[in-house]
Amino acid sequence: MQNRKMVLTLFFTVILYVSVINGALSTLSCRQNTNAIITCNHIPKDIPTGILEFRLEIETPGAWIFNSSAFAADSWRGLNSLKVTDNHPNDRTPVVLSDKSFANLQNLLALHVHIWYPELFPQTFFGLQNVKTLDLSGCIKLNIDSLKLALKGLDILPKLENIILSNWNLYEGGFAFDSDFVDTLLPRKISSIDVSKSQLYFIDWNEVFKKLKHLREVNASYAIISDWADYSLTRDDTKLVKILDVSHTTLPLKAVPFVPGRFVSRNQKLFFSNSRALKDLRSFLAIETVNLSDVLHHIGSLWLYNSTLIVDEDPMLSVKNIRLGQNKIKRLDVRIFCEQFCFSSVQTIDLSGNGLEFLHPTILSCLGNITSVDLSKNQLFKMVTENESMFQNLFSQLEYLRIVRISENGFHSIPRDVFKDNPLIEEIDLSYNILEQINFDLRSLDKLKILNLKNNNIHVLNFDSINLLNTISWSRNVRESKTNVLLQSNPISCSVCNAKASLQWILTTSLINITLQQLKCEGENDKQYDINKNTLEMVQNICKRRTIIISSCTATATLLLLGLVIVSVMYKRYKRSQKERKTAKVINNLWEGDGRSKFALFLSYSSDDEEFVKTNILQQLDENLKLMTGIDRQLVCTGDFNFRPGFHLHDEIDKLIEEASVMTVVVSNNFINSNYSCSEVNQAYRHGM
Repeated sequence: MQNRKMVLTLFFTVILYVSVINGALSTLSCRQNTNAIITCNHIPKDIPTGILEFRLEIETPGAWIFNSSAFAADSWRGLNSLKVTDNHPNDRTPVVLSDKSFANLQNLLALHVHIWYPELFPQTFFGLQNVKTLDLSGCIKLNIDSLKLALKGLDILPKLENIILSNWNLYEGGFAFDSDFVDTLLPRKISSIDVSKSQLYFIDWNEVFKKLKHLREVNASYAIISDWADYSLTRDDTKLVKILDVSHTTLPLKAVPFVPGRFVSRNQKLFFSNSRALKDLRSFLAIETVNLSDVLHHIGSLWLYNSTLIVDEDPMLSVKNIRLGQNKIKRLDVRIFCEQFCFSSVQTIDLSGNGLEFLHPTILSCLGNITSVDLSKNQLFKMVTENESMFQNLFSQLEYLRIVRISENGFHSIPRDVFKDNPLIEEIDLSYNILEQINFDLRSLDKLKILNLKNNNIHVLNFDSINLLNTISWSRNVRESKTNVLLQSNPISCSVCNAKASLQWILTTSLINITLQQLKCEGENDKQYDINKNTLEMVQNICKRRTIIISSCTATATLLLLGLVIVSVMYKRYKRSQKERKTAKVINNLWEGDGRSKFALFLSYSSDDEEFVKTNILQQLDENLKLMTGIDRQLVCTGDFNFRPGFHLHDEIDKLIEEASVMTVVVSNNFINSNYSCSEVNQAYRHGM
């Protein structure tokens, strides 16, 4: 091994000198980022006093060798952080980190090595007695066996607490976080492990949690885990762990037993005591924060209909924060019965980004001590449409609730009393919805600090909305911090007169900080204006202009109406006068009794109706005409009484029609069926009656 080391050192030293001779290295340079941070593309002999962090950026391809002489000067001893970054990730030449490369950095606390192909040796990390963080993220081709060898020994990194292997060992096709690797880390007090964005073909959770007693945080987000073991894990093994992050991770099939595609379950009834899957989760749900976001990305969507979960024994959970976002959970119609036992440890839950359309209220009710709910980026407007009363009761049992995030849910409105049972709420996020008005009650929210209404569809706040918003300040104790109502990026209008009251409220209320929010409104011709006193004056001018227009239109309409009334009256008088003149002329002609004015009218009827006409019409009609005209002679002529004997019938009808002013017909079935009667009517038409 010693001979191999000497050969490699000699080889790379020769390459390095050849590169310098040929001018292959770029110009040596350094820049001081701050008083405590300096960045160089080489390792200078000395660094300025007071530098706590040194950043080495390898800009030239080719061989790099770190050895015990690299940081030998006394000025390096005060360094707290060293970052080595390879800016040529496609260069396949290894960067050699020889034995005791960092031995002089006795006060170093954090070592960050981001090199595509680092070559480690058994004593590479020798002398780093105070390092707490070892960051090897981005070391794509670093072999796990080389790392184990470099970490072996009680005098190697004795104070190491945090190890970062993110985006690591991908060239080898993954590695195992097994008992052998865990034993390599011992007896160090490892508190944090980061294997995010890496490929692991096996993790032994039993070894990780049982042996690493000081472990507080595990980050395996965006990783690919082929298999794991947790068969003997208990709550006691994980209860001190603060964070387990497996978000966006491809988990083993046994952990997520769902086949790809849409998963639908209906009418299921489950007892907690009989569910092995739920019990197996207990050891993981003893961790304070568990992030399971986007772990179901291989399935199309999850739909649970009309199902029941009965919590018939103590779930014995210690988890406080659960993240279940972006899992394509579309429907959670699961009624949970938890009268005797509940999930009292949970304080925050995140179901954002699922496209969730329905959430049964009992799911949240059984999390009775919850303080924060994130339901943003879902489609809960469909739940409001489907069952408004259920949505109204969604938070009704959460007496300790402080933060509600329901942004980006497509809400046009939400039920009025949705927050009435949550007096401790401090923040409500309703941003990025389609709200046009405020229709929910805020009177009981004495602790409210933020009402986020950004990016909605508020044009003009009506009277009811303003009153509901004012109830916040009316009910608040003045000694407490005030509420901020956020209205940025709403299409607030200042182009119509009815926006005046809304703008005046925005400018005068203590709920909105105009200076901070820099609110704008949309004026005439779609122009944007800052909301200020000038904007209010502009709207007042619009109102004045509107008043003038309305007054002018009203006056014009009144004049037109008056003109129409006058014309109508004059026309009626003219028609009445014309009628009176015509009547007087007819009466004068009747007095003279000549020609067509000998009779007032010719009464035509069927001879079969003669009895009816004589009894009910003829005499009364003649008497009334005499009374109207003052003429005391016969004014009604008929065929039966006025036809002259011996003359032709049609001639006699023509004669009577000629002598009468008008013709009146007594219409009956007999008249219609009589040829003579119809002949009289035809003759009258011919005479122009």
